[in-house]
Amino acid sequence: KQSRELRRFLASDEEKKALKNIAEGELMHLVMSRIERSDDIDNALKDVDNSLTLVETKMKHAFGDEYLNLHKQKLQLLQEQGNLLQDQIRAYEDEASRIRGELLAEGFQFDADGGLTNYMAQFDSLRGWANSLDSKEKENAKQHVQDLMDKVNEYTDLIKDQLPQVTNEWEDMVNQIKEAERELAETATDSQKEVGDALEHYLDKR
Repeated sequence: KQSRELRRFLASDEEKKALKNIAEGELMHLVMSRIERSDDIDNALKDVDNSLTLVETKMKHAFGDEYLNLHKQKLQLLQEQGNLLQDQIRAYEDEASRIRGELLAEGFQFDADGGLTNYMAQFDSLRGWANSLDSKEKENAKQHVQDLMDKVNEYTDLIKDQLPQVTNEWEDMVNQIKEAERELAETATDSQKEVGDALEHYLDKR
């Protein structure tokens, strides 16, 4: 059974031209949207990281209320960083899901964890199909197979490298947020105690 993509190569020249224009327009829109979304998240993460570095530097020389306020800012920035990492995870998951859908339409199969299960066999089949065509169609078919290989590589990079990496970063960020919350609570308690001690000392003098 031929997929929608494979049938494109067997259409008339006029049909193929129209389909190619539509496909390229759709692909460009998807690619540009993905790049903009990824760039937005990456740039936001850099901005938050720079702000966090500045706050932590200021904290080294701060005391009392100033230190407490800076600690609150640090916690807010860590939480924002955590939210952005979650956005990045969702973006990677959406992209992996999109590519997986395209590969499923081409006969590729996946296990429960999203890993490819018939990678070599399917490419052998696709190469055999491409080589069986006449010279007019063969080059287009071979390019189609190469495009699929690129998609497989992109998908593998997403699920094996990028997603695990950003997921680990997010889990580490959760721990940092918990630690910052604990430290902030301790700092606030110490600050309140200092105020109470100062007030008690003042009253004793009266």
